[in-house]
Amino acid sequence: MVLELLSEDIGLIVRWEKGLKQYAPVTVESIVPSVEPKIVIADFSTVAKEVLRFLKKRDGDSVSLIVLEGAPTVERAKALLASGVKGYGNAYMQAVHLQSCVETVKSGNIWVYPEFVYAMVEALGKESGERAGEAELPDSLTPREKEIVTLILEGMSNREMAETLGISERTVKAHLGSIYGKLHVSNRLELAMKINTSHRTFVQ
Repeated sequence: MVLELLSEDIGLIVRWEKGLKQYAPVTVESIVPSVEPKIVIADFSTVAKEVLRFLKKRDGDSVSLIVLEGAPTVERAKALLASGVKGYGNAYMQAVHLQSCVETVKSGNIWVYPEFVYAMVEALGKESGERAGEAELPDSLTPREKEIVTLILEGMSNREMAETLGISERTVKAHLGSIYGKLHVSNRLELAMKINTSHRTFVQ
């Protein structure tokens, strides 16, 4: 796997290189489209114009873009993920999170800084129209699974959903596994993004 780092902050590049040394990252000066799969980590705080230029002009490339910045926000996360970015978070996150981000994106999934996940899901749920009522969810889901999805889009944790529905967390996890499988997503953030962008197609 090719891993490229892009930032005008040399100190930040050194920090990333140290945290990701097992991937032998390469420092670059721009985001270059590629037909071969590669991951690019870009520092939005110093190369925002380059990131936006790439997102605007990209066409059928195989670049998985991770955007990090010093003061990440939920609003920026929503905008960037909607534009095709695969990962978003704090540029100064601990190495363990940075590695998790790369591994998640490498496997084809979306990664967001852990502290942002529930806020992101709730924000996307609100956007999707009254937090995705049952009529807007696919018929492949059972009534209980639709309840679970609605509560996910309200930003509830597994424990909160278990308490609300009067079931165990283990049962909640079982329902989540079934929901993810039916909707072809791997986590609650990808679920919320799918509902947010596709819920109109579910209406009969």
